[in-house]
Amino acid sequence: MKKFFAVILSVLAVNAAWAASNAKWLWCSDAPNADNTVCYFRYNLDITKPVKSAEFVGYMDDSGRFFCNGKHLLGARIEEPKKPVRALKYDITSLLKQGKNVIALQVNNIRYTGGACMLGKIVYQDGTTQYIYTDKSWKATARKQADFNKVKCDDSAWQPAVEFGDVSQKPWAAVSNIADICTSDVEKAAAAK
Repeated sequence: MKKFFAVILSVLAVNAAWAASNAKWLWCSDAPNADNTVCYFRYNLDITKPVKSAEFVGYMDDSGRFFCNGKHLLGARIEEPKKPVRALKYDITSLLKQGKNVIALQVNNIRYTGGACMLGKIVYQDGTTQYIYTDKSWKATARKQADFNKVKCDDSAWQPAVEFGDVSQKPWAAVSNIADICTSDVEKAAAAK
């Protein structure tokens, strides 16, 4: 009986995380989310105080490249027991500077539906925390610009990213721990109340 209630509580916790997360699956409006397509994303970020730590975690399906201020980063795999799809973590602490910054993604969809779903967490030296979610505040396009991953890129013609699902979106919810990984500590605490 204890095992039964543990399973029920686990399911409720996952459903609460799904309801709590602000992270969305994104694609671009000027290309179909179809086989052999690429979408580019940008998130402009102003840093006004010293950063203690900063990282992004999440998924790019089928594959992708992550950039911070023009620098390509290789992600560290996050272990997800019993799940075939693994999230990646990107430490951007040393790359953020006072003033204008940009997070950029190149997402390659090879087959079926692709997209990006990520959560960023910046902890400032004054103890405050800022969360950044993939949502329609990101800009997106299917047309690559040479400097798309740099602050100086003119993204005025880019459109808002298209949200097409949350962390409960299938198939990713079934093959990964996205509900846990892309839900902030604040959202998890609120959902637990």
